[in-house]
Amino acid sequence: MYTKSTFPKLFLTALILVLAVTPVFAQVLDRGEITGTARDETGAALPGVTVTVTHLDSGLTRVVVTSETGHYRAPLLPVGPYRIQAELAGFATLTREGVVVTVGSAPVIDLTLPLASVTEAITVTAETPVVSTSQAVTSTTLNQEAVATLPINGRDFRDFATLTPNATVIPGLRSAIRFGGQSGDYSMLSVDGADLTNPFFAEYTGSSEVKNFTISQEAIQEFQVLTNGFNAEFGRSTGGVMNVVTKSGTNEWRGSGFLFLRDSGLQAEDPFGFKSEDFSQQQFGGSIGGPIARDKAFFFVAADIQDLDDTVFTRFARDVSGVALPQFGISDLASLEGASPEKSDLKTLFGRVDIDVSESHRLSARVNFSENNTNSFTGRGQNVVTGAGSGLGGIANNFENFRDTAWSAVASLTSVIGTNAFNEFKFHYSTEDRPRQALSTIPESNINDTGNFGQRFFLPITGINNRWQLTDSFSYLFGSHDVKFGADWNRVELTDNSFIGFSSGFYFFDTLEQVIAGTPNGVAQRFFLNGFTPDTHVANDYWTNELGLFVQDKWQVNPNLTVSYGLRYEGQWNGDPLFPIVGVDGAVPLSRQAPGTDLRPVPQTIASDTNNWGPRVGVSWDPTQDGRTVVRGSAGLYYGRTAQIFMPTGGAGFQSAPAFFFPPPLPYGQLLPSVIPEGEQAPFPFSIGFVADDFNNPRVLNTSIGIEREVIPNFSLAFDFVYTRTESARIGGGSAAFNSFDQNTLDATGVDEFGRPIGVDSGFTDSDGDGVILRRPDPNIATADILSSLGRARYKAFTVSAKKAFTEGIQFQTFYTWSRDEGNADTERDSEVFLGISNPSPTGPALEADFGIDERDITHRFIFQGTAEVGAGFTVSGTVQLHSGRAAPAYTLQDVNGDGITGTVGNNFDHAVLNGELLPRFPFRQPNFYNVDLRVMWTGNMGSAGDIDLLFELFNVFNSENLETRIFQVELPNFFEPTTYAGTPFTAQIGIKYRFPGR
Repeated sequence: MYTKSTFPKLFLTALILVLAVTPVFAQVLDRGEITGTARDETGAALPGVTVTVTHLDSGLTRVVVTSETGHYRAPLLPVGPYRIQAELAGFATLTREGVVVTVGSAPVIDLTLPLASVTEAITVTAETPVVSTSQAVTSTTLNQEAVATLPINGRDFRDFATLTPNATVIPGLRSAIRFGGQSGDYSMLSVDGADLTNPFFAEYTGSSEVKNFTISQEAIQEFQVLTNGFNAEFGRSTGGVMNVVTKSGTNEWRGSGFLFLRDSGLQAEDPFGFKSEDFSQQQFGGSIGGPIARDKAFFFVAADIQDLDDTVFTRFARDVSGVALPQFGISDLASLEGASPEKSDLKTLFGRVDIDVSESHRLSARVNFSENNTNSFTGRGQNVVTGAGSGLGGIANNFENFRDTAWSAVASLTSVIGTNAFNEFKFHYSTEDRPRQALSTIPESNINDTGNFGQRFFLPITGINNRWQLTDSFSYLFGSHDVKFGADWNRVELTDNSFIGFSSGFYFFDTLEQVIAGTPNGVAQRFFLNGFTPDTHVANDYWTNELGLFVQDKWQVNPNLTVSYGLRYEGQWNGDPLFPIVGVDGAVPLSRQAPGTDLRPVPQTIASDTNNWGPRVGVSWDPTQDGRTVVRGSAGLYYGRTAQIFMPTGGAGFQSAPAFFFPPPLPYGQLLPSVIPEGEQAPFPFSIGFVADDFNNPRVLNTSIGIEREVIPNFSLAFDFVYTRTESARIGGGSAAFNSFDQNTLDATGVDEFGRPIGVDSGFTDSDGDGVILRRPDPNIATADILSSLGRARYKAFTVSAKKAFTEGIQFQTFYTWSRDEGNADTERDSEVFLGISNPSPTGPALEADFGIDERDITHRFIFQGTAEVGAGFTVSGTVQLHSGRAAPAYTLQDVNGDGITGTVGNNFDHAVLNGELLPRFPFRQPNFYNVDLRVMWTGNMGSAGDIDLLFELFNVFNSENLETRIFQVELPNFFEPTTYAGTPFTAQIGIKYRFPGR
């Protein structure tokens, strides 16, 4: 059985085993390869052919020898253009030009060598194949042409992911990207082969809790999205991998400088008639790279800076004029509405060095710094009308000042061992510091039909996240097999963390009328015990260790059939809480099932997950044997990583705990003393949070099948079907703040006429007048939120895509995806509403009652992106994104089952009845979404001095409103009225860019 002391032994054992093979690395994400077969003119395989692959930009060469079957493979190649030369005694030397390797690609370049008696040498210039006939993975790559020319609003490279199939985004706030029907928490961002996922929030290092660029777009070489069929090298993602490769220096000096400008005169009013007259944004920066020593050492540096001043407009969803709250010093609640200044300054600095230490070893190192300094951060996205909470959002004093500083450094050593063995070792370190300060000190008031004001309940926040990552892979080519072994070790650490929810109080209201009457439904307040105060509530040195091991074989069964199969192991070891859960001594039983049937002590540790084995297989077949068709299929088990925010690491239940009062013990506006003297017993039950002792990370069976055909030169059509089956999805872990899964509750005694559970009667009200308010299996505990893995989901999607490679100045990709996403797990933190299960009872029927269309479901989605050089120096590029409305919830404010929960604790809303029909969790749709962005660029050539680009960009060309609602309670008079919008109003931008040398 696993104990904490066994982890170092297990890790060292695994490391020694891999080191015994050769030095170690697991995920070769930032490279490509060239593969193929050498034959004579009769079609017979030629073993022993020396194949030299040369990177034209840097002079890097890779020499391999064909196997007895004539097969060759040159792995670990930097992206870019290549020349291939094949030599064998008795045969003419063959040279292939025009081969391009993109990130993660494996172009098949077959070589036919004529006899030397016919000719001494032959040079062939040919395009890289459009269809990859040797890969089963479903991927989309945006090459340098797309990265350089497509209009991206904000210069955030992650927006390129939205131009791929099976990817969806929740607008505003973090804008988490979901792939293949999976939660955005389980997507992975890899930059130069390093994991840039923030371990605490499951977002991206440098942009936690807010969307902003973190790496200069000038430094992005290529961007790839892997959505299905990725092999055993890839881990810790159930849905997709965003794979970014940064630029390297070359033998040629290259550089750029740019300036983009926009202001209020280039913007339209938003859909609610607001327009900031104070808006001003400048984005500027540049890059330079070149040789340190020709053919040996290179450097590249880049910078991106943003200076943005704006005004954010907010208003309540109802008319609040004349509502006075003297207890908070507010004479008129309407005075909180209107314009508030907002500032968002960003900067990122990037540097990279590549050195060919010898003919067999290349050392690469890069460092990236980013900083986001934002005042009046809305926490909800741009120009919020109403935002967060139980459906609506905050007015200006509900905002915060936000600062995020992050560093990331990566070093890798690529080694060629003989002609058939290859290795890459990589070290990665990143750190991120994110202090967040509230703009108000009064308690927050959440009004379900109106909006929020006061200090946001989770503020202030401090914390530093550190990550150390060691990865290595070794591959060996023999015969028709390419075998890889690898290991990947991650250690993430949380230090100086203070995440105190409800520290200033949080009042719950259903309606504005309750505010006027001063009669809240309840109040939540954080209390500090055992001698702790808010100043000492800091968690230090909480860690998580992750280990990944894999073995993978890519078998070239015959020239037109490739089979990949492998096995991956992943383990996650979580540190123990720094302090015991207050109010629980470990011997007090807590209900996990019906009372009296399964009573267990509250776990005082955080469960580790060490049983994740993922077999994977992929097949790619060229039935026409002409390199223009591929039939591909894949299946495998994939595991996600659970963010630390859902684990009670010190912000929920250790040094302090929240208490919920229904009704409040004091008049509206007043709070109890938050610090209980050491040694004194709390006179009321606390809410606690803990992790189930059988907790597991989500497990996904991911399958796909598809076909792609180059129908005319450089143009292909593809059809792909994806099905995923998710088990062990997260339910709970909100620590009574959101998505709570309360275990300290009684089971229902029956159902009403609509099938909703009733008779729980364990809530916060004296329902029968006997003076007993809390009816709980454990009366000393209020809400007992458990992080469980009891959810499930199903996803299926069909995609039709067309792709034209860049020839004759034109390239494009377009996709249409139909999909269906169902589940019963909790919604994400990035959703428009934190929506937990309707009935906290852990019994099977209660969970299955919530299964159906979930928050990720978008039925139809169409994407187009393309670039065309139209003559006279002009280039036109654009993107089109159309999709049907996102699934939207509906629920009732009534406490149908008598559990005392009306959405004010844990957001466990009961199912609503509308027009005599019982509604599922997500019965409605937001309006359809339409967006078209366009760039027109004129290039002036200055000869050897370089090029000047003059740019004019239009975002949301047709000013589509893209309205959405956050009012989902069916009883409210403004149910489903528009409260916000996705995207941005029409905006124009002008820019100038200098590049040398020119194109």
